Amino acid sequence: MKKILQRIKQLKRRKKYITKIPDLIERFHTQNIPISRQNEILQDIYFYNMSLYKDELSRKREIQQLEQFRKEDQNYIVEQKFENSFEVMESPSSFPKKVKQVDISFYLDSIENCQNLDELSYLLPKRNTDNFHDIISSILLWIQKEKLEISRFIYSDRNLMDKEELQEFREDVEKLNYLTKKIQEHYEQETRKQDQKIHEESQNQLIFLEKTNGKNGFMAAIDKDIEKECYHELLELLNSIMNGTFKNVKTLIHNNKVKGISEVKLNQSRIIFKRVDRNIFVIIDAFTKKCDSDSIYLVNLENKISEFYQQKEQILELIKSEQYLKEQKKETEYVLEFLNDNKRKGKR
Repeated sequence: MKKILQRIKQLKRRKKYITKIPDLIERFHTQNIPISRQNEILQDIYFYNMSLYKDELSRKREIQQLEQFRKEDQNYIVEQKFENSFEVMESPSSFPKKVKQVDISFYLDSIENCQNLDELSYLLPKRNTDNFHDIISSILLWIQKEKLEISRFIYSDRNLMDKEELQEFREDVEKLNYLTKKIQEHYEQETRKQDQKIHEESQNQLIFLEKTNGKNGFMAAIDKDIEKECYHELLELLNSIMNGTFKNVKTLIHNNKVKGISEVKLNQSRIIFKRVDRNIFVIIDAFTKKCDSDSIYLVNLENKISEFYQQKEQILELIKSEQYLKEQKKETEYVLEFLNDNKRKGKR
């Protein structure tokens, strides 16, 4: 009797049907097992086999749903790589067919944190941004890779997925499709502006961290660490944030202390900043980077970013005030004027 029950448990653990019922009944007889106990065991086997059968039916329906999902997804793609370049798929005919690899971390960070995709245009590069075509195409390629990963995940784990999970993935793909549409619309709109030579004034506003000894953090950094030869570079970098072109922008990923903070750079000059609203950017620090692995630079950077986070909640409240924004515009004008006047004269 004990061996029979052990064998039944083994089959259950392995999710196998218990099929050799005649052999089992024969063992009942040879071991003189009472009829009542035989009935209990056979009833347990029956319910166990039925549960397996129902699970199989459920999995079959899910597979059918997944197949339907695959057929409906007209944007299902296959990743294609080329040496030092990628081929752009699902792109307007005006897109370049081969795309130079560029750092798009700043734009991806903004997109992933975007609460309203209808405002996406504010987060995407402007037509006069360096490598505008390559950035847009690389973002589209990133979207396609995301869709590919979702498809791979679905088909690898389809037997473990319930209807709710499947629906979540469908919604993710729909969101990515909508994101693709909005990016293509942005690209075409920016291209038309370029063709028609439409001029737009920048809407981005700069916010400087609290003043120290009568100077904002940016000006304090200039007086302390930056040589006159770099003034014109800082001026160009600030203007790139204001006009939305973001010179050589990237999002920092050294560690969790700097993660999500962005940087524009020109040669060795750097400006660290953070978007706090659709078109409002906090200038955290400015410096010249002496080498690629400068531990002192990283510690100073972490300290400045820590100062920003200490002031962040206060800044988020202040930017609701028109008066504060006007004051920051005047502060920006002062900084730009100083850099412009002194870039050839040296420090004041």
